[in-house]
Amino acid sequence: MSHCLVTHVGAVAALSVGLRVGLVVGLATGPAAGQMPGHPSVGEPREAPSIAGLHEPVPDSSSADPALPEGTLVIELRDADDGPLPRTRFTLGTVRQSIALGDKRERRELVTDDAGQVRLDGLSVESAIAYRVAATNGLGAFAALPFRLPNGAGYRVSLHVVPVTSDVEQALVAVQYVALVDVKDDRILVQQAIVAYNFGRTAWFANDVPMALPKGATALTSQQSMSDRTVTLDGTTAKLRGTFPPGESTIEYQWQVPFGETPSVELTIGLPPHVAVARAMAVASPANSLVVEGFSPAEVGTDQRGQRMLSTERSFRRGEAPLAAMTVRFGGIPTPGPARWVASGLALVVVLASVLWGLLARSRRGNSHGTSGPELEAIARQQAIELGVAHRSGEVGPTTFEAEKRRLIEDLAKGLSAT
Repeated sequence: MSHCLVTHVGAVAALSVGLRVGLVVGLATGPAAGQMPGHPSVGEPREAPSIAGLHEPVPDSSSADPALPEGTLVIELRDADDGPLPRTRFTLGTVRQSIALGDKRERRELVTDDAGQVRLDGLSVESAIAYRVAATNGLGAFAALPFRLPNGAGYRVSLHVVPVTSDVEQALVAVQYVALVDVKDDRILVQQAIVAYNFGRTAWFANDVPMALPKGATALTSQQSMSDRTVTLDGTTAKLRGTFPPGESTIEYQWQVPFGETPSVELTIGLPPHVAVARAMAVASPANSLVVEGFSPAEVGTDQRGQRMLSTERSFRRGEAPLAAMTVRFGGIPTPGPARWVASGLALVVVLASVLWGLLARSRRGNSHGTSGPELEAIARQQAIELGVAHRSGEVGPTTFEAEKRRLIEDLAKGLSAT
């Protein structure tokens, strides 16, 4: 990822409370708790009321504990309500980092006691050694951030492992979706972020959830993270996979499509389920325009790096049909002027002339059985001119132009070599 899209867009974290408020309103007037009440509205951040069914998750924790001796690690597994998880299996991963020998990885299978804990003594506090606690529950994967043991104190890790569902309709999940369009020389780069807010006690496992991409999309990559969340490309479909536990989770990814020399581009992009807010943005010059079907008119602003931006968004309220895709139209893209095609045609003639210069020595002797060198030269020049004219008019695209130029040179070389 060229840069963090969430940081680039800004204000994503501030929407968490707003989404929570909207979801509370939906729960208070909608279906019973535990079911997704349509799409919540988003307003200004404010204190959210408490309501049955809306879960306030206790975050995982990982910190030094001076009450424990150096080299001691205490691991606690907790449930969705922060209660202990006795007799629960998990893994402790160890990585020893070495530039000379490479990283050495080990895994230990452990089981919590009746209090939901495991205590390990005498562990190494070397700075080159990092530890990570991870557990699974069905398809879901849960893990604490990697850590190193401190000098002079022990360490305590608390990891929450909750029930998992692959049915998003059974999870209290609201999603903010962001797409950033950036036009490069020969391609359209689209960076995307999915910020999921899970307000329930159950984690949602996205099991290859499809999100359609425009035809020709390629080079899809996900931002590396310590979670199991990822997006992969399957034909013309992006597939979202991974665990979204209670709380806030983010995944970023990007892809690109080839760009023809046209003044505008239209992209239809599939969305994840339960989108509460969708935002489209584009790095733009004063000549550019950004239109998304069903969205508010694009506004002009700047990002944190001072780049001019166009942005538009749409909030989805309870009762609205979910949006499966959004169609983005980006216009005002500068195209090459006719001078470029004139130069290309002249360049072709120059290239052919250079080939002729090296080969005409043999052709000037004449060919009693075929076309003479001067005749071949005249034919080549005429074909070069016709090809340049077709390229300028748009009848021949850049790829065909280059291919025909190479063919013309090769045919001329073969013809002259035979004289």
